[in-house]
Amino acid sequence: MEKSNKPWSNTKEIETDENLRAYLNDYDTLKRNYLGQHVAYVDGRIVDHDENRDLLAERVWKQYPTKDILIQPVEETPLRVVRMRRPGRVIEE
Repeated sequence: MEKSNKPWSNTKEIETDENLRAYLNDYDTLKRNYLGQHVAYVDGRIVDHDENRDLLAERVWKQYPTKDILIQPVEETPLRVVRMRRPGRVIEE
């Protein structure tokens, strides 16, 4: 893995979490296009976005019922991570 100046780039969890890694790598583009919204990642790619996290989660869970899903707000800085694992268990950090 290439050395990065981003503070989140060298943690073990990010190295193994494809969705979180993709979210953080895409962050500059996300901030330009989706600031103030929530984005959903499945299999390391963005699959949907919405201002309402609950509506977004409902749509994404219906479309990807057996996949690990990351739903994260796009804010000025990517500090709070919300991971959703099947079967709908929410972990907020």
